[in-house]
Amino acid sequence: MSSGTWCSCGQYVWSRDRHRCPPAYRVWCPDRCEDEEDAGVVHAHGPEPAAETWAERDDAHSADYAIVGGSPAIVHVRAPDGTLTVWRVTGEVIPSYSASEVARV
Repeated sequence: MSSGTWCSCGQYVWSRDRHRCPPAYRVWCPDRCEDEEDAGVVHAHGPEPAAETWAERDDAHSADYAIVGGSPAIVHVRAPDGTLTVWRVTGEVIPSYSASEVARV
């Protein structure tokens, strides 16, 4: 039985033979007194998903969920080729419902 492992890019992979890590982007938020030296590394397939992944991680790490709570963040994203772009990231809470059977009559 084959078992998987966590890759350095953050994805769980079953076989490294078929996995290729997405490029590494550097993301930081100047409004939070961060500069490029404070940037976090995000593996993504473009600057937009890198900014979105940063926002998801930041909200989860801070546990206050400010971005999904309505406080957007402006982040800078440095691409592997050196291109710098600036993004406004927002989020929303999406209701989720489930049902479980409690009785059959």
